[in-house]
Amino acid sequence: MTILIVTGQDDVHADIVIPKLEHRGCSVVRMNTDNFAENARFTVHGEDWNGSVQLHDSGRSFVLQEVTAVWYRKPVPIRSKAALAFEQAAEFANGEYESFLRSLYALLGEAFWLSDYWRIRLASQKLANLRLAQRIGLKTPPTIVTNDEAEARRFADRHDWKILAKPFALTTFKTDPNAPTSWDSFATIVSREMFDTLAPSIALAPTMMQKYVDKEIELRVTVVGRRVFCASIDSQAHAYADQDWRAVDAEELKHAAYSLPQEVVDKLLAINRAHGLQFSTHDIIVDKDGDYVWLEINPNGQWAWVEQLAGLPISDAIAELLTAPSAHAL
Repeated sequence: MTILIVTGQDDVHADIVIPKLEHRGCSVVRMNTDNFAENARFTVHGEDWNGSVQLHDSGRSFVLQEVTAVWYRKPVPIRSKAALAFEQAAEFANGEYESFLRSLYALLGEAFWLSDYWRIRLASQKLANLRLAQRIGLKTPPTIVTNDEAEARRFADRHDWKILAKPFALTTFKTDPNAPTSWDSFATIVSREMFDTLAPSIALAPTMMQKYVDKEIELRVTVVGRRVFCASIDSQAHAYADQDWRAVDAEELKHAAYSLPQEVVDKLLAINRAHGLQFSTHDIIVDKDGDYVWLEINPNGQWAWVEQLAGLPISDAIAELLTAPSAHAL
């Protein structure tokens, strides 16, 4: 049994799970994509479409046809070899490596995937996920995406200016690459005054707005195969986290294990089934009326901090699923 973990060098989640897999007697190979160009030697033979990959840093290797499970954890972009001095050559080589890895993943299609590469791509689309959640019966916030200022203003009027602007992705950027600070994009309540000031910028990029939901508490749910782990996050107790808990360090917020109603659990599992996922994380609000309002799914989300702060055995569940998928897979 060979379990392949596809991730990056700095991924602490893989660090947590690998010892648990090895304790179960598994052969584990960690393939970090960021240094793959310099760290790997590989050959794939077209006669039988088998091959091998050897990794210099760990001294480990795997044969394609011997891989029984793949954990597609958190790969990062490939960095080309330092020998490629020209930027255009490096970009070409990076693109070739990315394309090769996608083909390699396809050759591993008979293995158990946590989760399948292509299904993760599809399940990462925010708008289709909101539609799916609604069809499954989950409550979601009224939403609009537009680059039309007038449409955005009508949406805000319709919801009495209790609105939230949020990015499609949590983006970090620097105005100066050498500056020590960076800008982060979080969900933000938009007042009428802020809207009037920034309205011309709506035409510059897709603007996503939702009706703001008054929160009692927030939930982070992690689905591993058939098992569902839920933690409450007391974001409303922190002045800088009440709009988006990601704006502060997780350790600043109280986390606790939380028991979800079975009806909500069943609907979250239905989302995973619809996408063909074996793993996902979900963000949910419990509003002031006690209703559960689903916000989004991340098919490859982070969970290590939840395990640590709420005491949820997520890493054990992942190890069990990778080693015995027939017993734990969705």
